[in-house]
Amino acid sequence: MQDREIVFELLRSSVLGITPKIPTDAAIDWGKIISHSSEQGILSWVWDGIMKLPQEIQPSRFQKIGTELSVQKMLQRYDMQAAVLRKMIDVCEQHDVKLLLLKGIGLSKLYPNPRLRPSGDIDVYFGSDYKKGNELFCQEDYKFGGKHAEFTYEGVHIENHLTIINTITKKQRAIEHFIESDIDKAQKSADGYYVLEPMRNMVYLLVHTLGHMKSAFVVPYRNIVDFAMFLNENKSDLPPKECHDVLVTLGLQKSFELLLHLSEWILGINMAEYHQESIPLKDIDKAKKLLGDKLAKPEIPQSMPYLKQFVIRRRYENETHWMDKYLLKSGMDRFRSAFHIECAIIYRKLFHIPEDMLVADFFEKEKSAKK
Repeated sequence: MQDREIVFELLRSSVLGITPKIPTDAAIDWGKIISHSSEQGILSWVWDGIMKLPQEIQPSRFQKIGTELSVQKMLQRYDMQAAVLRKMIDVCEQHDVKLLLLKGIGLSKLYPNPRLRPSGDIDVYFGSDYKKGNELFCQEDYKFGGKHAEFTYEGVHIENHLTIINTITKKQRAIEHFIESDIDKAQKSADGYYVLEPMRNMVYLLVHTLGHMKSAFVVPYRNIVDFAMFLNENKSDLPPKECHDVLVTLGLQKSFELLLHLSEWILGINMAEYHQESIPLKDIDKAKKLLGDKLAKPEIPQSMPYLKQFVIRRRYENETHWMDKYLLKSGMDRFRSAFHIECAIIYRKLFHIPEDMLVADFFEKEKSAKK
């Protein structure tokens, strides 16, 4: 078995509650398995799978000690976040504010052992009470990150969303409107926080996962697993035809189909009833090849002649262009983005703007100096 197949088998064992099937004579490089799992943020699931293996094929005692310590830290972080979320819910209830939780701990309830589902921060949405949320938890001392306010509360990183997703493009704005259109139907959990109703939550998780394409990792394993588990656990609330109709309306049907293939591949489950579209097999193969691997973007020094830079960037875009049809940008959006990038690079060349300074910040500084 290849390393990635072993990772998938161990991951399935944990999230599906099954016994891993790994041959006792398999040549396993546990160093690579553990390192890759840690990099992908799924080490706790893989560790859980490892503990179900026969003793003779488990990692060495030294590797197990180090891995268990890392997993314990992840579990402690989950417990800390759960405690902080509980405090936030109590504060919200005292001030008549609804806390809607996005992904994170809410998704952990999909798994046999919620604590094993890693989470980096807490994402919340207060709707029209966005400003009140900032007042309650950070006294307006926050950094705005594009679509949310970022701050630390009780030692945990919090993202208070002004909008649930990015709303830069026309397509994104239509999706945001769809998600928010029935926000009053958000469902209250037994723990006191609210979650999006299943159809809108499915769309949100899909769009959130798409946001990772063309990033440091093409699509992290955890995002696909979350999406697959959510869809699998909410089949009764997500009829295939109704799902497809919504996805077509939002222009997400091909993106959904791609994630569906990746979901089946990683978890080894059959979701045939949801296959309503046809996408190129070569795209599925490319996604599988890149899944979980670093997308190596070319490092281009600012000192390089502009034309050489341009050629390298266009070559990279041509190699990754197949992804574009699954993202939330139209052809015009992609053109504008590329145009702005090229303009920024030309400005840097002409005005000798340092690489570590934003172009807008440079011109603002120049403007202030002239006053």
